[in-house]
Amino acid sequence: MGFLVGSSWGQIVATFETSKGNFDVNLLYQEAPLATTNFILLAGKADDIFETASGVPDLNASTHSRHAYRQVVDAETDSLKLPLNVYRFPGRYVVQQAGVVVGTVSDRQTGGFYPDLSGLDRIRLETLSSDPFQYRVTLRYPRPYVDRRFMWIRDARDNPLYKNIRVTKVEPGRRFFAGTLTNDPFEHPGYVFQDEVFRLNSADNWHGGYFNSPFILAMDSRAPNQNGSRFFITTVAEASWNGRYTPFGVVLPNAGRSVVQSIVDSPLDEDGFPEPFINISRIRISRIGAGPTAFFEGLHQQKMPGMIRESCGSIQRGHGGYQFLSEGRSGAMHSLYQSTDLLNYTGGFFAFQRQFDWEPFPFDLTSTVSAIPKMYFRSFTADILDWPATNFSLENAALEMEVTSGMDRGSLNLSFHPDGNGGSYVVNMIVTKVGLGGDPDEEVALNGNGTFIAAHEASGPYRSRIEFSDVTGPLSIDEMTLYFDSNRFENTPGFPESALVWRFGARKTSFDDGFLSYSGVFRKTR
Repeated sequence: MGFLVGSSWGQIVATFETSKGNFDVNLLYQEAPLATTNFILLAGKADDIFETASGVPDLNASTHSRHAYRQVVDAETDSLKLPLNVYRFPGRYVVQQAGVVVGTVSDRQTGGFYPDLSGLDRIRLETLSSDPFQYRVTLRYPRPYVDRRFMWIRDARDNPLYKNIRVTKVEPGRRFFAGTLTNDPFEHPGYVFQDEVFRLNSADNWHGGYFNSPFILAMDSRAPNQNGSRFFITTVAEASWNGRYTPFGVVLPNAGRSVVQSIVDSPLDEDGFPEPFINISRIRISRIGAGPTAFFEGLHQQKMPGMIRESCGSIQRGHGGYQFLSEGRSGAMHSLYQSTDLLNYTGGFFAFQRQFDWEPFPFDLTSTVSAIPKMYFRSFTADILDWPATNFSLENAALEMEVTSGMDRGSLNLSFHPDGNGGSYVVNMIVTKVGLGGDPDEEVALNGNGTFIAAHEASGPYRSRIEFSDVTGPLSIDEMTLYFDSNRFENTPGFPESALVWRFGARKTSFDDGFLSYSGVFRKTR
């Protein structure tokens, strides 16, 4: 699989400064926006400050939005971004960049600035001078959910976690691990977040197949959807990692791959640590081209766990065992910690509660209590905002799809049964068939209707997959992927789902009749 490391869309590059030398990683901000956001913020994302020129019209003047807020460049700024514009609406000011809504603030000042209406304090608008008028917008990147109850977790904003950390583990000749302060695989920053991969047991996994090549940066995870701060970088191709870990970066050629190789080839001491000590002093973020200006960490940060709160809980006995019942909260992440002395706690054990489920959330303690009869527990919760793909249901749904890829054209409508596991369709398309040699073979007409049986699952926060197991009629595809693009340049992330760009990709995986692959946009009408 090849990588497009230089494109007109632009790049976000992470420069690792290590005791072995420096190397550059191209971050895959479109394929894995959540992992990229987490990485950038743990690396120490400074506030972005934008200011107008002196003497612009007053905020409430109709011509104010014509005057751009341009970024104030300093040593801690990772790029020169596109300018912002501020628009006046009843009761609020809306801040946009290249047509994308970055945030909304109140039209009334509090504490000397116009505060973020979301209540998350991620954006501020303030008046620098009233004669002549000059204004400033500050994009802030607080991490309220970083868990400071544990001494090894640093304040990720003022003292970044990825600063003066060591390479904690090396698998000789294969990969090295970093991102935590110890080599404990259960160490975490107090939260976990979703994978952004397809969980297919296939070396030909066409998305998430980055591990078919070496020099990949990925999240380390001890279980599905358990990403935190620990990451690894590979030097070998290992297809079995596809679908298991979230890849979110590629080490750039001629930009330090030999340094990565030297780390992986380092001798180890008796405890398995590289010897001598390998330090990562900092990870510096820079942006190349116009594309990454459409990637806003603050917007994707809203899809991370919210403020960590201690929750009430109780222990109940029944059904042949013991349960810890944590306070029920709709759409929450629950974590449970346990101790034998009220001083040292182990955990956390994470679980997720579905949206609109308010019942007390159970943790099974049967094996723990039987092994250690004296035990103390504490539980915590953090809100998780909706992820489009995870909350997307096909029960009794109707999808209207427009084919827009290349010379392919036409429409496909899918109507699902109440159980969401099948339905009927109407197709009217012309698509290109690709032969075994990879070259376009001929155009194929798909016209008619029929029924289908399909299974649907979310494969990450921004993708879901429909796998067709039985089809009558001319629907010549085996699987379909639905993309919920909250990171696209044209979108308005953080707003209603109707504002997102919904894309799909369909393909036939058998070469018996030639490979079929097409894509386009879709909408849900029921």
